[in-house]
Formats: sequence, C-alpha cells, structure tokens
Amino acid sequence: MDLEKIKNLESFLESMTRKNPYPYSSEYSVVIATQSVNAINQDNKTSVLQGSKIWYKEFDGVRMETIERIIEGLLIEKKHKVSTMLIYNILLLFTYHPDRNKGQVTALREILNLIVSVSVCQYYVLPSSDDSNINPIIFGDFTFSNLDRNQFKYRCEKAKSDFYDLYGEKHIGKIAIQRNPFTSNIINWHQFVSIYKGRLASSMTQDILLYFETLSDIYFTEFWDKFLNDQHIYIAFGLGYIDERFLQKIILSQKISIFLDIIADGAKKGYVVPSQNRTMTTEIYHELGKNFEDHFLALKKKYNISSFPQLPIHQTIKTYIEFNSKAYRYLNDERIDEGFLHFVISLDLLFLDKISISQSISNRVALLTYNKFKKNLKDHKGIISKIYDSRSKYVHRGISVPRYQLEDLKKICLEVLYCLLRAQLNKRYHDDDAIEKWKKDIDFVVSAMEAEKQINDIELINIGVDVIK
Repeated sequence: MDLEKIKNLESFLESMTRKNPYPYSSEYSVVIATQSVNAINQDNKTSVLQGSKIWYKEFDGVRMETIERIIEGLLIEKKHKVSTMLIYNILLLFTYHPDRNKGQVTALREILNLIVSVSVCQYYVLPSSDDSNINPIIFGDFTFSNLDRNQFKYRCEKAKSDFYDLYGEKHIGKIAIQRNPFTSNIINWHQFVSIYKGRLASSMTQDILLYFETLSDIYFTEFWDKFLNDQHIYIAFGLGYIDERFLQKIILSQKISIFLDIIADGAKKGYVVPSQNRTMTTEIYHELGKNFEDHFLALKKKYNISSFPQLPIHQTIKTYIEFNSKAYRYLNDERIDEGFLHFVISLDLLFLDKISISQSISNRVALLTYNKFKKNLKDHKGIISKIYDSRSKYVHRGISVPRYQLEDLKKICLEVLYCLLRAQLNKRYHDDDAIEKWKKDIDFVVSAMEAEKQINDIELINIGVDVIK
C-alpha cells in the first residue's frame, strides 16, 4: 500500500497527540486508545491503571475511519491480529516515536515493519479449592490439570519477567487450563525501545503492556472457541464435556498469556500478561479425562484418525460432529427440543442434496443404522419417519418432541458417526466428490434391498455399515 500517495495522511498523523491540546481542544477529535484496567499487586490489592486518549484533527479525505482501514489492511497483510482497540493501541504507541518530525508515514511504517513471529503460551488458572488434585484431562491443544509449576516458572523466567517471583507460589496446586504453545505475530516493542533507548517517555512501558493486554484478550477469545472445538468429537460421542461458558464466569480466575522468543539486542525476551476475572462453580465428571484418552486412542487405532485432515470427507465429519456437539450442549442445558432439532439438522446437512426429499434422507439413515436397532429396514424407516414428523410438529406448531424419540435419535446419530468413520477408511471416498459417491452408493443398496435383491456383506461394509452376525 502506497501510503505516501494518500492526500493529507501525513498531516493527519502529525496532528495526533496523547496530550490534551488545551486550549485548542475544540479543534480536535478524541478516541479512547486504551481502557482503564484493574492491576493486582503482590499483596492482592487492586489499583486502577488509567486509560489513555488520542487527540487528532481530521482533514479532507482522511478521517479516523480512514487510518483504521489503512492499518487494518497492513496488519492483515502481515498476519497480525486486528481489532479497533488494537489499532488505537498502536496509534497511541506511534505518538511516542521520537523521529516523527522526519516523516509521519515513515515513522508508522517503521513500527509496522517490526512485526515478528513469536511463541505464545496461555493459561487459565482457576481459584484454589479444598480438593484441587484432579486427574489430567487432555484433548486437542489443551490440558486441564493442576498447574505445571516447573513449566510455568520456566516460561516466566524465559520471558525475563518477575511474575513468578511475585505471584507464582500462590498458584501452586491450582487447577489450570493450559493451551499448547502456538505462533503469533506481534510488534517487537522490545526492539523499538532498544533502537530509541533514552529518547522515549517512561509512560510508554505501561502503554506497551496495554497493547499486549488487548492482544491477549483477542487470543483468549480464540482460546475458548478452540477449547470447545477440540471437544466436539468427544461431545458427539455423548461422553460429556467441560463447559467453557461456566469456566469463563468463575470469579478470581486468572488469564495469563506469555509471549516468548521476542528477539532484541541479540537476546530472547518476552512479556507475561495477566488479567483476572472479578462465584460461580462448575463440576467436572471424575472419569472425563480417562474417557477422552480412551476414545482418542480408539479413534486413532481403529479409524486411523486423531484430527481432521483436509480431505472433503473429513471436513464433512467435522461439520457433522459439531452439530451433534451443539445438540448435546442443548440437552445439558435441558433445552430438549433444541437438542433434538440439532441432531436432525446434523442428519439433514449430511444427507440432504438438491434432489433429495425427506424420504431419501430417511432411506439413507435407515440403511446405515437398522442393524444396530436389530430391526428390518422397513420398520426402521418407520421410526425415522416418525422422528421427522416430530421435527415438523415442533418447527411448525411448537409441539415438544417425545423423550423416547430423542433417545432413538441420539443412538441413530451416533451410529451414523461410526458409519462415517468406517467409510472414510475406504479409499473410494477420498476424492473431492466423496460424499456424493457415498450417498449414491447408499441409494444403490437401498434400491437393491427394496427390490429384494441379494446384497452381500462387503457392499454394506464398504459404505460403513456395521454388519452384525
């Protein structure tokens, strides 16, 4: 992006100041660049770090919205996270640049050219409890267990932070959710401070920390999304789950992001960024960790799948289990009808196509699951048709679904999931049109059985049906 050619951009940037331009304030607009935050010292006392503002003048063709779009585009280009508050944080820190008078756009470019890749570790530490020793629960990128004291201490010290020295002992024995390290792009403020050592206002240190606070908040939003997504496959099997909605509301829990491997002056540095929730409690099923581990190993061994590669059939499985997972979460909230509906939606998304009707979906589902119910195909179609009738009555007339049908539907959706897992082992379904092939193969077998033709077990096994002898 050629910033130098944007008319009045230089003048707009030059007008920006973090100091109230009184008595000329009426000529300026103002935005809040950093929110006030509560800081907790080693005595567990809270003090308020006041937020900051940016004053600026608008010029023909350049408004604050203009610079927001410009910086957003540059950040996206450099794979840096984006939010309006983060852009304001960056603009606030831009006002500290001691060589702005040599060129405003040049100074802004210099800051954005300091974007580097670093490693990020995240912890969500729960308050202490009377019985805080738990069996570790490991799934996806997360470990739910007692805080690994040695690892946590090492990472704080690697970041050149005194956080562990001040607060680490208070976290011993606490339960924490630990996310595996991942790569993040950040502005290397360590390097910026090194370049302009002795020429920067001392208040910049606090505003740099607020930049990392904002970045940490963005990553914790993603933390909770991924925390749920990594459990979907277990939820879809009806194993239970750790509800992130409750965890986020537990008062006095602490979010900690540790940014590592920030290189400046030839050394690796970092930042430790804590923030605290200001009680709700939730119960975790005692055997959940073992169940997760057992099913993970079973999936890997029996179905050669431990994550979801980019084959179309695997993406279809992922979507299917996400809707099953949503259904179980509704049931957990005792929202029975919504849970029932999401189980049906998962079947619709899997089996519906442009030429399908409800009868076709019923046929496909019935073929894949009738063996498990130890019924003949015709009778099992009747069960599924009644389930779809109940769905229609709920959607169109608000009539709640019968509980016995919900139990049947849960078993049906689970068996369809197993059929998908078995089918994905068949290389015939590794092409881009895998699901369409699979549905055609199912339809072929249904038609043959309706015509009372002989179907051998291999034909059923190839489409994922569990042939029970």
